[in-house]
Amino acid sequence: MDPQGLAGAVTARRNYERDQALSPFTPVLAELCRASGACSAALVDQEGETVDYAGRGDPFEIRVLAAELRLLLQHTKPTVHFSRTSSLMIRARRGSFFILSLPEGYALVVRLGRRAAGISERCLSIAVRELCEEAGFSSPRSRRSDLPPGVEPPRQWRRVRVEVEEGQTRRPRAVETNAGLASVEVMGRVAGEGSRREQGFRVRLTNGEEGTLVRERLGRWYLEEDLWE
Repeated sequence: MDPQGLAGAVTARRNYERDQALSPFTPVLAELCRASGACSAALVDQEGETVDYAGRGDPFEIRVLAAELRLLLQHTKPTVHFSRTSSLMIRARRGSFFILSLPEGYALVVRLGRRAAGISERCLSIAVRELCEEAGFSSPRSRRSDLPPGVEPPRQWRRVRVEVEEGQTRRPRAVETNAGLASVEVMGRVAGEGSRREQGFRVRLTNGEEGTLVRERLGRWYLEEDLWE
C-alpha cells in the first residue's frame, strides 16, 4: 500500500469524539448506520446546517459533506429533467453517497462504503418515518385510504425480533409483535426480495394475519407494516 493509501486507512480507523450533545435524532441515525452498513448519516436543514449526525468519521467532515450534498440536491430542482428529484445516489471511487429530501426543506445524507450501489429501502423507510415523527413533520402516507384510487402506497416496514429454527435454514418460527412473542407459520419463500444474501418469507401469525418477513444481509429482520395496521 502506498503512503497516501495507508494514511487514508489510518484516518478511517481513527476514533473521533462527538462534538455536540445527543438529541432524539441520534439513535435513529445510529440505527440507520448499523442496519445499512453505512459509514455515517446526517440530518441537515434547508440552510445546509447539520442538525445531528451519527456513524464513523470526523464530525466536521460529516457536516461538510451533508452541506455540499444538500446544496447539490437543491441545484437539481430548477432543471427540467430533475425538477421532481427527491433523492440522489452517487457512486465515487472511494465511497458512495445518498441524499433524500425530507419535509420543510430538510434532507437525510448517508455516506456508504466503496462500491455500494444502494441502501436498504426497509431501514431507510423506518429511519425517515422516525425522523419525521421526532421533528413533528407529516409522516409519509402509507395507507391506501389516503391515496388516490388506483395508486399503491410505498411498502412500509417495521423492525422485528425473530426466533428461527435450529440449523442453517434460518426459517422463522416466532416473531415479536406488540402483544408479545407469537408463533408464525411459514407459507413459503418470497422470490425477488432484495439480493441473494437476503431471505424473504410469506408468513401467517397465530391470529390469521399474513405478511412478508425479510432477513437482510446484516441479520436484521423486517416485517411489512400492513401486517400491523
